[in-house]
Amino acid sequence: MRSKRVSRACADEGYDVCWQVLNSKNFGVPQSRNRVFIIGYLRGQCAGEVLSFTQTSGKALIQRKANAR
Repeated sequence: MRSKRVSRACADEGYDVCWQVLNSKNFGVPQSRNRVFIIGYLRGQCAGEVLSFTQTSGKALIQRKANAR
């Protein structure tokens, strides 16, 4: 699988990877489309939970982004 190759390649370079499938319809887009989001960060450098939401509205996402530090 490609996702395993991506994860392994990132791990080999010292990165941890989180991924999640999100549907655009849950973020204020008038279409239902699943998308994979992959977030990579240097091992040991992540200060919090990554991709901690599963479904939200566009308004909630903007509020979350505005409150992020």
